[in-house]
Amino acid sequence: MNKIFPSLCLLLLAAVLCLHQTLANETPSPSVAPEPEDLIAQACDRTLYKNVCKAILESDPESKGSDFQDLGKIALQFASKNATAIFELVLDLSNSTTNEFERQCLADCSEGFQDVIEQVRDSIEALQSKRYNDANTWITAAMTDAQSCEEGFHEEPGHDSPLTEMNELFSQICSIALTITNLLDDAAAATTA
Repeated sequence: MNKIFPSLCLLLLAAVLCLHQTLANETPSPSVAPEPEDLIAQACDRTLYKNVCKAILESDPESKGSDFQDLGKIALQFASKNATAIFELVLDLSNSTTNEFERQCLADCSEGFQDVIEQVRDSIEALQSKRYNDANTWITAAMTDAQSCEEGFHEEPGHDSPLTEMNELFSQICSIALTITNLLDDAAAATTA
């Protein structure tokens, strides 16, 4: 027995060290509840637009004590406000332009952004119901419609879109929301697997 005991201790020590090393290398699951600032950093570090993500999420007082679900909702609510602001600008520009091509582009954008606003609302509902794939579908549709608005201005040479900066920001916000909903979807899939 004296010869087996040291070997057993070494084997047990090796197993503990391997387990410790494995756990140390794992990325925390989104379902783990670290501090809200840590959650914001975790979410934003995975996006293409880290600074925009942090600015949006940290600016909302609701982000304090939030989980990934809440952060996704905050991003989508911000996207909704942004889409509404673009729609209102489109209406203002439509009333002030005298160029027929621009008027038609703005009419198309007005129609498109009515859809965008509804799609973002649908994505918020899907997120709240934990239907993450549906949320992603609606977010992607909203991004596509916003991009179509932007591209309409470039169909005729010499015309620039007056909405480019706002459309780019909208696309970035939607990209951030997609990243968060994908994190949630991955976490949900891991818990059901």
